Amino acid sequence: MEWLLLDYRPSTLFSLKSSYATSAVGKTLVLPSPYVVKMAFVNAGFRAGRGADFCADMVRRLATVELRIRPARESVVTQTIQRVRSPKEDKGKRETAKQPVGRPGKPVVYQSTVAYREMVWLRGHWTWAFRLDEGPRLAKDLLVLAPSVNWVGKRGSLVQFVGYSKADNIGSDFTCPVEGATAVQQAVSAHVAPLDDFGPDASFPALNSFDPKGELKIGKHRVIVPTIVPAGVTSTGHGFVRYSGIG
Repeated sequence: MEWLLLDYRPSTLFSLKSSYATSAVGKTLVLPSPYVVKMAFVNAGFRAGRGADFCADMVRRLATVELRIRPARESVVTQTIQRVRSPKEDKGKRETAKQPVGRPGKPVVYQSTVAYREMVWLRGHWTWAFRLDEGPRLAKDLLVLAPSVNWVGKRGSLVQFVGYSKADNIGSDFTCPVEGATAVQQAVSAHVAPLDDFGPDASFPALNSFDPKGELKIGKHRVIVPTIVPAGVTSTGHGFVRYSGIG
């Protein structure tokens, strides 16, 4: 099999909440999930002017593509408590925001509260490995769009494309689903995280949050995969956790 390896260097702090995180407790992953990476390429297609038909076809093709990720050499997660303003429907006299579209007669009021947040400082770069079962066409499209992918995860988590290569095989320094992992992959210093990915029936209407008729279903259009992330905890302290990759 052949893999296309795309290297991206984070240029700001990174944050991406786990699929199981709540709005008040924003525990972050240390790398982007396959779902987020694939959606970044679909978004890049729109920004590059490739059109809706091309982007819808990219969703269909990426739904069948295996994607694995090599973590950065070092990841330090900072843990903070922040004061935020949380929307709450209330008939009281709190500050009223602009009325949201589609909800006439129900203005949103905000209340001051606190929330747990995590951000990741990274040393090194990520490598995103796409398995090229489809052939050279997918590799060509990904390479054309790769320089246009400049953020993943929470908006403001900026990245820079720094190069690519191809390989016949990838090692245990890349993520791997827990189910089907080899003894070597299970033995590395790592942690397990729930990473989401395109489901087998992923389609652009289902994944498009702006489509009023779209209905995303977990297990069909989007799947949550328990994944071995080859980055183990090497130190902890007050307000931080440090992970080191094996690369």
